[in-house]
Amino acid sequence: MITTRLEGKTAVSKTLQDLIASLKNRGAFFKVWAQKASLMAQQSARSHSRGGQFWPSIARLTQVTSASDSGAVVQCLHFAGYHKEHGGPIKAKNSEFLTIPLIPSAMGKRVGEWQMDNGARLFRPGPKGNKKRVLCFVKDGELTPVYALTKETKPQSPEPWWPQPEQVLDAGVMLAGEQIEREMNK
Repeated sequence: MITTRLEGKTAVSKTLQDLIASLKNRGAFFKVWAQKASLMAQQSARSHSRGGQFWPSIARLTQVTSASDSGAVVQCLHFAGYHKEHGGPIKAKNSEFLTIPLIPSAMGKRVGEWQMDNGARLFRPGPKGNKKRVLCFVKDGELTPVYALTKETKPQSPEPWWPQPEQVLDAGVMLAGEQIEREMNK
């Protein structure tokens, strides 16, 4: 999970601290600022998409999770949001192995889904105690590999997508200035 906290008293910019202190309706400001930061993150996530649903799902799960007079929180609740931002290996957590699809019909499917869709039972070939790290099925007397099995992947390169603090602060200064102007014109 990635989290950004937007707070007046801990804002890095003295200019922003002063602007926030002069606002009459801080709760509205923090809500709008958090929505802007969330939108920046969502747009950045969508810009990484190559046509599938993965990046759009990260964008959909990036949201304002709280807002009050003292601050707001923006989070990405997607399981892979943090990993995409920082990179690193992908490890099996809830099972012994990760399944890496080897054939097109296995792409994007869990083992059980593939078995149901294809009416075939997958198994690990090899003698007991020395099973191969592959899931296969037999078709027309031939062994066909469907998934490779691994404990973890090679480290993945980061794909930074979360807005940089400077971008979020600049947006905060701009929004605070706009709100002060609105409050003065009332």
